[in-house]
Amino acid sequence: MKVLHRKVLTAAELRLRDDGILEHRFHDESVLTLAGSEELIEYSLSIVDGSMPVLAVGTRIRHVERDARIYLTRGLPSRRLTRRLAMIAGTPVSRIVGNIFLGLNKPPFPTQLFTDEERAAAWLLDP
Repeated sequence: MKVLHRKVLTAAELRLRDDGILEHRFHDESVLTLAGSEELIEYSLSIVDGSMPVLAVGTRIRHVERDARIYLTRGLPSRRLTRRLAMIAGTPVSRIVGNIFLGLNKPPFPTQLFTDEERAAAWLLDP
């Protein structure tokens, strides 16, 4: 897998991969705010054409604010960007955050929580 485009933003590092996956790697111990979420989605939309599979890697994310959760799952820009969403959780805290995210927000696109990036990528690319 080759990275075609990379950009470090407030909340995460964004990577556009040659396999067609858009990767959001959230910074360690980060708190995801609405402003950080908006910056991430708006920048993502500026470099892609249409919806894509998104791999969200938040293995050491600390907290996602309520407004950010709503924006990332129900906001029109997020719905325009995301065809499928695979979330990576690597620690007990990130698994809790991921399960809360999925349980409270019910994204309108297919979404799954994984602990393994290869399995997540395979699921994202499966027709």
